[in-house]
Amino acid sequence: MILIRQSLYEAKTMSLSKKEPITFDDAGTSGIPLDMALSFTVPEGWKTEYMRCLSGTKKTIRINWPGYPPWNMAINVSDDTCNRNPVTKAKLTHNVAKAVKKFLDEHHNKRQCKPNEWAIGKNIKLSDISLGMLSHVSEGSLQPTLYITESALLRSPHE
Repeated sequence: MILIRQSLYEAKTMSLSKKEPITFDDAGTSGIPLDMALSFTVPEGWKTEYMRCLSGTKKTIRINWPGYPPWNMAINVSDDTCNRNPVTKAKLTHNVAKAVKKFLDEHHNKRQCKPNEWAIGKNIKLSDISLGMLSHVSEGSLQPTLYITESALLRSPHE
């Protein structure tokens, strides 16, 4: 797995207290494949582990994919009950996977990317990407640390 090197999102205000990142390691791996997260195929413990470290009802996922303009999408971090309980780690992982899928779908085959190895096309699929952790980059924003399979980068983006 290769780290997708993103520039770190910089908030306009610097009022963020240092919070520990949320990690998604499973049995010593570099995170969880996002296609598995999308289908809720996650470790059993994640289905009962509530993300109390996330306040509010929504957070913005920020992606700075190499060669593309910054992108963001709001996700739910609380459930739909009247108590607005925090989501589980499984649901958070699922919501991040949906955001990354939407990013890939929106940028599929757009030829604006430089360097070309990171161009999003037929070569990069959700199953090629893993979520390693989420960093708190501002009070309302999270930035995922993503990994990609080497084979995805070796395939031509416009095959």
